Amino acid sequence: MSQMPDRKFMVMIIVLTWNNFKDTAECLQSLQKIDYPNYRVVLIDNGSEDDSINKISLLYPELTIIENKKNLGYAGGNNVGIKYAASERAEYILLLNNDLIVEESLVSEFIRVSEQYRDAGILGGSNYYYDKRNMIQFSGGIIDWKRGNVIDSTCHKIDEGQFERVREVDTVAGSCLFIPTKIIKQIGLLDIRYFLNFEETDWCQRVKKAGYRIYSCLAAKVWHKVSVSGKNRKAGINILDYYLVRNKFLFLIKNSPTPFLFLSLPYHTVKTILQILQSLTQGKIYEAKLLISGLRDGILGRYGDRFVRE
Repeated sequence: MSQMPDRKFMVMIIVLTWNNFKDTAECLQSLQKIDYPNYRVVLIDNGSEDDSINKISLLYPELTIIENKKNLGYAGGNNVGIKYAASERAEYILLLNNDLIVEESLVSEFIRVSEQYRDAGILGGSNYYYDKRNMIQFSGGIIDWKRGNVIDSTCHKIDEGQFERVREVDTVAGSCLFIPTKIIKQIGLLDIRYFLNFEETDWCQRVKKAGYRIYSCLAAKVWHKVSVSGKNRKAGINILDYYLVRNKFLFLIKNSPTPFLFLSLPYHTVKTILQILQSLTQGKIYEAKLLISGLRDGILGRYGDRFVRE
């Protein structure tokens, strides 16, 4: 690994939050321990309806907080933070979910790898399970275009030093994504049509098409509580079921090599139908409705924030 550069680049850490004081506070606390000297944190609130932002403001009075009037989703919320970071002349941007804690060397590791791999467009951190400290949840993957799936050879594996510390991939997790601001100026902001899920994978493909590479950095560690923001706490359901199904269509149609669309789209459609049938036989009626709505909206090209209880 190369040595840290003499020049300390300005890094803006964007933390996106929504109705979640406990996890957000724990995330911010871990960020205070980062060992890199030139960084700032901005908290983007995606229209929280509880008192979490008031509590955060009291706990961290010096923290920059930008409050959106409504939930703009992952893409829309982070785009607000990205625009702010660019206006503050940040040279690198680190996108973080609020439901994780970070290794103190996280930013330093990203800077080192970025300086070593000069063709890097996006770097991704390794997401470990919050309650299983040495087990990898996701650290980046290769896309199987025939089926439209992302394959991560490290997923659900105990890290015993057997994996490459830096490896080239097709996509990384949006929960911990590091990107030079100059790259964003070249390829544009996150696509808000996704609202939630696949927007980071889409971003990675745009970076690759612009001639850069995507790298997974296993030593850039975060511990992730996994999909907390996808839970509808009142209903006790996971709305990710809807967005995962729907957004797969947008992603594949937008990014897949044309010949593979004749394989991936039918495969994805049949797979979803089988999931619907399984949900129905198990009596999970609302889950089946989410899957049906996701399949319908994906086929019809209905995107954005379209989650409606039916």
